Formats: sequence, C-alpha cells, structure tokens
Amino acid sequence: NGKEKDSLREQADELHRLVDDETSARMLEPEESGVMIAILAGKFDGFYEVLARVQSGEGDEIVETVRQLRPEVMRELENFSLEAVLERIVRTLSDPIKRQEIDKILTHVGLREVEAKVSETLEQLE
Repeated sequence: NGKEKDSLREQADELHRLVDDETSARMLEPEESGVMIAILAGKFDGFYEVLARVQSGEGDEIVETVRQLRPEVMRELENFSLEAVLERIVRTLSDPIKRQEIDKILTHVGLREVEAKVSETLEQLE
C-alpha cells in the first residue's frame, strides 16, 4: 500500500504542476486536483460526509472539537463550495487538450473513475 500512496502523491504533484500553455496559468486549482486525488485514493466519500456535517451547522462532538482546535480549517470547510469545484473539473475535462494532459497523469481508468464520481456527486447536490 505504500507504493500506491507514493503513486498518488506523485500524481497529485503532477496535477498540481500542470500549466495551461496558452495562459501560463495553473490548469487546476488546488481544490480541483485535491478532489481528484481524494477520489482516486478512495477518500472522497469521507470528505464529502465531513463537509456535509460541517456545512449543515449540526455540530456533533467531532465537528465542535475541530471548530475549537482549528477554527481556520472550519472556516475553509464552511466556505468550501464543492459544487463549484466539481463544475470546474467538468469544464476542465471537457477541454480536449486539458483532458489529454490530465489523462497522461491519471490514466484512462483513473480519469473515468474521477468523472463517474464527479457526475454522481453533482447529481446528489441537485
């Protein structure tokens, strides 16, 4: 499993470094590449669950502990727009050139897994 973790870390680094040749801007925001890697690592559902708990305002014991210990993390989670991030991923992947660059990093299987989870989650959010 250590090898898989190294591979995910390498993929995350590569996604983070992707640059749009036309604009010289980063192709993916950190939130976008982070969501993609979370999906590939099998951690997205847990993230989504925690995000929903935080944003619902229903403070359970764990959420309240984090709120007290790490208020800056809570602010980021409270203001995190998962739907906007997922929609940006869809837009990025609909660009054939960007899609090809991301596909080189994630492989076809990984890319399909990301697309399926993004699509499924956007449907849940509607």
